[in-house]
Amino acid sequence: MPNLMIAGETVGNQHVRLLATMLDGHPLAKKLELALENGNAIVALTQEDRERMLEILRDPPGTLGSLRNTLIRQRDRNQRPRAR
Repeated sequence: MPNLMIAGETVGNQHVRLLATMLDGHPLAKKLELALENGNAIVALTQEDRERMLEILRDPPGTLGSLRNTLIRQRDRNQRPRAR
């Protein structure tokens, strides 16, 4: 089974399962589990999904630190004022 792309970051299936466990019943956990079950390559995230992931990844296991960094960079980039 291929790895899953989350927020543009490749995440191994065992780490996706860990993330789903950490989400503890949140709808995003089910979304991740279904993506694995269906053999999807990519999971689309809502802004709420991204914020929830950042909440649970405050002190991420080393395996998910890269995903956290990617989510923070994307959030920061999206919050910058745009030039007119």
